[in-house]
This record gives sequence, C-alpha cells and structure tokens, in this order.
Amino acid sequence: MKNLKYIYLSIIILFAAACSNDDHSDQDTQPPTITILKPTKDQVFESGDDLHIEVKFVDNTALASYKIEIHHGGDGHGHGTDIRIVEWEYEVEGSLPNSKEYTLHLEIAIPAEAEEGEYHLGLYALDTSGNQGTAWTDFVVENH
Repeated sequence: MKNLKYIYLSIIILFAAACSNDDHSDQDTQPPTITILKPTKDQVFESGDDLHIEVKFVDNTALASYKIEIHHGGDGHGHGTDIRIVEWEYEVEGSLPNSKEYTLHLEIAIPAEAEEGEYHLGLYALDTSGNQGTAWTDFVVENH
C-alpha cells in the first residue's frame, strides 16, 4: 500500500510537470511588414540615372536587418552584339535600428550599360526574433 501511494504521487508530479504553462504564447512569430514607397510599380528610369528607393519597415517588436535585391526580369536572351550591355544585378544588406518602425532612403546608380527592360526589386526584412518579411515590385530601365 505504501508503494502504491508513492507510485500515485510520482504520476501526479509527472502529470503536473507535463502540464506546465510553457506554451511560448509570448514568443514573437509575426514577420515585419514592408511598404515600398519608391519606386512605384513599373516606374521608368534611364540607364545611368539614380534609382531612389524609399521603404518603410514595421515590426510588432523590433527590426534587425534588411536585404535589397535587384535583377533583370527578362528571360535571359539577347539579340544585340554589344558586349557592353549587361543584365544589371544588385544586392545590399544592412542593419536596421532596434525599433518598431524605420523608413530607409537609398540611392542606387543604374549602370549606363544596363540592359533595357523590366527589373525586379526584392526587399527582405528580419526582426530580432528571426521572422522574415518580403516585398517585391518591378521597374523599367530604358536606354535612349
């Protein structure tokens, strides 16, 4: 009978430990939001001009870092023989202030030899919990 009492007590302790309030409900799982203010969708730029990027990052706890990626949106083939024309690609990463909101302003030079066409602009943001948000837009480069 005495052993049975200890067995029941052990079961109750194990059950209580398994039911602890360790459900991580306070853990941040919400990714940052990204609003691309500039460039506007399908905005046209001349090769050799500056591309002004203005982006608003917002998070429910705290922002950590960003990444910007630009690449040509064409299908990869060309018809010209001018080897100076290139499918422009660009990538940069940076830190964001440990705050809930930040607006980034960045000037990026579009190479004079950038191939005409549609380009994709991708933005990524990480918060201090490691959640990632993304946003995409397109813009056009022309050579005149």
